[in-house]
Amino acid sequence: MSRLYNEEGWKDNTANFVTQGAIGITEPNFEDMGNGVYAHGFTNGEALVTSHHMNHDVKPGGDTYFHIHWAPSTAMTAGETITWTINYIVARGYHQGDSVIGVTSTLNLEYTADGTEIAGEHMVLESLTPITTPEPDSHISSKITYSDGTYNTKSYAFAMGIHYQVDRNATPNKEPNFYGA
Repeated sequence: MSRLYNEEGWKDNTANFVTQGAIGITEPNFEDMGNGVYAHGFTNGEALVTSHHMNHDVKPGGDTYFHIHWAPSTAMTAGETITWTINYIVARGYHQGDSVIGVTSTLNLEYTADGTEIAGEHMVLESLTPITTPEPDSHISSKITYSDGTYNTKSYAFAMGIHYQVDRNATPNKEPNFYGA
């Protein structure tokens, strides 16, 4: 077996939120959560953008799941809902004809409280539907928008990530054909 291969598994690729006064969206405040630690305090309709680069350890044709690390600002009551909507586009690199300004795809990450959620509890909400893992050096641009649903209160968000399948430590080639000998 090649030294480039190892056991199959999952990796995490996280992206911090980009805050640069993006035109056309209302950004959340970066605020003290009450303990001297800061996070983005999302209220209904606020959004931020992220950027992901696909690493060379991806499993070709594998599954990739978007997820968000977040926390409710107050305790949640059973049945309360929130939604994080992700509008994203994937583009391969190396002049392969993919555009980052094309039509986006949409995923809704919906959460319904069971009543045990406490204020500031670190939550990880993952999409139920995977996308096919892009090839190495692909770029994923996305916008994530918060909807407070029936919760009607702000939530803090820390980062957005993707869980993706791996079956190698690296690829033999640094550009297409990534997997060729």
